[in-house]
Amino acid sequence: MLEPETGQKGAPPVEASAENGSTPESARLAAIVQHSHDAIIGKDLSGTITSWNPAAERIYGYTAAEAIGCSISIIIPPERAHEQVDLCARIAASEQIESLQTERIRKDGSRVVVSVSVSPIRDCSGKIIGAASIARDITDSVRHEQELARAQLEVQQSAERQRRLMSEVLLSVTGGKLSLCFSESDLPEPLPLAAGFDQIAPDSLREFRRLLETIALERGFPDERWEDLITAAGEAAMNAVVHAGGGRCRIHCAEDTIQVWVEDFGTGIDISQIHRATLEGGYTTGVSFGHGFSLMLRTADRIWLLTGQEGTRVVLSQGRRKPEPTWFQAYEVLREPQALFDASPLY
Repeated sequence: MLEPETGQKGAPPVEASAENGSTPESARLAAIVQHSHDAIIGKDLSGTITSWNPAAERIYGYTAAEAIGCSISIIIPPERAHEQVDLCARIAASEQIESLQTERIRKDGSRVVVSVSVSPIRDCSGKIIGAASIARDITDSVRHEQELARAQLEVQQSAERQRRLMSEVLLSVTGGKLSLCFSESDLPEPLPLAAGFDQIAPDSLREFRRLLETIALERGFPDERWEDLITAAGEAAMNAVVHAGGGRCRIHCAEDTIQVWVEDFGTGIDISQIHRATLEGGYTTGVSFGHGFSLMLRTADRIWLLTGQEGTRVVLSQGRRKPEPTWFQAYEVLREPQALFDASPLY
């Protein structure tokens, strides 16, 4: 019986004949099978092993004398028995199986990950009488891929923890003003749209500021409130122009609140530099908000920041009245008589 030539994408169909044993071609194929680094196994339609090359001995641990005559199930994990049934059915239907990644069991009980190709074996009349399989041990490469995937996951999780910590720190040191977002779902719900600029450029910044002033005055914002809002929004828009080549702005309004959304498509802010880019006046890397962001923090009520490799989105919120500091709100809650009654007794 001849075995298929190794090194090909799939094991080619093999013919078994009386003449094969003495031809130069059969001798050449036999030498290839004998010296292949891949396990090459022949079996009949009942699953009985009929040939077993030296590489199969090395990979699976059984000698040829031990394996030949046994069922192929000696190397099939119990939970993969259905897989072998399926392979036999496909071979009987003249199908050739290429590069199936699966597991096999060694003689010592350990598992080996293999890439298997299976082809029918035919007799000289063309009838399928068995199957030839080529299996390559890919255990090390699969283990390496799994270790690499684990390392990448650890890096991602570490970056996520860093972002979470940075978010909590920024929220705390800014008195609840600045929220570092991780996805669009972390951004605030947009208020009704009042106006939009599809392209912010140096020559449109003045128009943007004037429109924002008009909208704020129409809603009865005191001078200090709309002036602070224009300062913050102007800085956000200017940074989009300077550091990302432009962007777009939208103004959303409710009765007593105005939101300004500024979006650019630059390289974003490096997570390791966010604390400096947002809190340190005068700091800039060419892709950060630098001085403008620290000014936004002094003039806007709330800021949401979503930044990444695909760009940066800043949302500013300003109310008609200046909000009370978060510490004062907590103090007011404690002053409520009901809060004292609800508190647990100290004795």
